Amino acid sequence: MTKNEIFRNKKLGDIKQVAEILGVSHANADKILRRVNSKKHAEAFNILKKIVESREALKKSYNK
Repeated sequence: MTKNEIFRNKKLGDIKQVAEILGVSHANADKILRRVNSKKHAEAFNILKKIVESREALKKSYNK
């Protein structure tokens, strides 16, 4: 999935999950994901990517 597809497919609560994993607030996680030059951007994006891809794979496996 491309970066745009990840952001397009994120759902309500995904940023909160990223925040919990990183140990930051919801607002900080949102800012980290918006700021490409942030120290934690790559880590936060990879977490979000795993969350979105896991959900899509689960939906795909149940829709067969």
